[in-house]
Amino acid sequence: MSSAFLRLNLMFAYEGEAVVSASCASGPFQGHAGAGADVSRIERFVEQLRRFPIPHQNPAILQAGDFKSGELARTGEFLEIIVGPRGSLGDLLVEASIGGSVLGRPEQQISQSVTVRFLTDYASAAEFAAVLDAFAKTDFARWEGNSFKATLKAK
Repeated sequence: MSSAFLRLNLMFAYEGEAVVSASCASGPFQGHAGAGADVSRIERFVEQLRRFPIPHQNPAILQAGDFKSGELARTGEFLEIIVGPRGSLGDLLVEASIGGSVLGRPEQQISQSVTVRFLTDYASAAEFAAVLDAFAKTDFARWEGNSFKATLKAK
């Protein structure tokens, strides 16, 4: 059993917009970052994650942060999670890339990022998706300020 994981903490910034904080680790590599994401992106990720099997050529992808010309800008705070099949035995490869800037004067800020990869299974992905789905379906007007915590663990 590996100690690798991806943990998301989700809260609303305002209606239709979430703040997604990610912590991930695999072996000696670990990181933490947060970024904003449209709730619709989380809903699409849940739909993609619930497919069985997830197609090799169309993995489940969640991106958060700033976008330039429709592409995720990998500057400032960002996260990208890709979940797709690995092999023919039902394994899923999780690739989580997160990044942020080191605080300091604007002219001295530097970016840092980490990418971790680990294997999981469809059952774990389904549990992860259920928490994300519960967040996405929460009525913002009735939201009580609590965060939703979803963890995807290695097999």
